[in-house]
Amino acid sequence: MTEFDLHTKVDLENGSPAFGNTLLGAVLLTNSNKMAKYRAKQINEIEAEQFLPPLQIPKGVFNVYGSPNGEVYSGQVWTIQGEIVNVKAGEWIVQEPDNSERYYPIADEVFKRKYELVQS
Repeated sequence: MTEFDLHTKVDLENGSPAFGNTLLGAVLLTNSNKMAKYRAKQINEIEAEQFLPPLQIPKGVFNVYGSPNGEVYSGQVWTIQGEIVNVKAGEWIVQEPDNSERYYPIADEVFKRKYELVQS
């Protein structure tokens, strides 16, 4: 390892930079290039609705815009991080599990692969 300054070191074997915390100084890289594997925790149920404008605008979606010919629509949702995220027609709008008024979009293909309808 060669130190360029207090905050950056470069792994000479791999040529990859390692950025350190400015308060704690430089951080050394380990030789491991593998990331740990994780499995999603089971979520029993979520609340979601597909964004299908102009007829179906889910709770939490605002600033819905459409093209003059009515073919392209988009909207926005507030996330749990307090950010505004754009959503596209066809995406699913999911309410955060804590039942806050915060939402996030999921692409239709991902939603269908990951979730199934709960029969009530």
